[in-house]
Amino acid sequence: MLDFVGLVGLVGLVGLVGIGVGRDSAQTILSSRSLAIAEMEIKRHVERRLADSALNASGIAQAVGPSPRYINALFEQEQQSLMRYVLQRGLERCHQAIAQRQTAGLTISRIAFRGSFNDLAHFSRVFKKQYGVSPSALKLAE
Repeated sequence: MLDFVGLVGLVGLVGLVGIGVGRDSAQTILSSRSLAIAEMEIKRHVERRLADSALNASGIAQAVGPSPRYINALFEQEQQSLMRYVLQRGLERCHQAIAQRQTAGLTISRIAFRGSFNDLAHFSRVFKKQYGVSPSALKLAE
């Protein structure tokens, strides 16, 4: 059974060969296109599930289709791992929420949990390393 990415690839290959693009060239074009589509689906899934502190490579792979190894190979092209991407997106979401005052009445731990962090000390360390200020100091400044 073909998955979504495989189906897109097959349909595209038939179309490219049909308009006179050589099979090898068509496969190269589709390979890049299929990789981009797969990566887009993975990132979309991460965005939808970012508040889930149990978000991990196995769960993402199970939901989206490709294996964890394949997913990490996709992200290696961007010089990062899947879980580094999840961490980065979680930090960005938390920073944005604090900086834009979307956190009135929320504790730092609640904000961290919404960004897929389940350890407040770890969240505070990586946040400060990334932004040069602690989450609580940023929240007080806003």
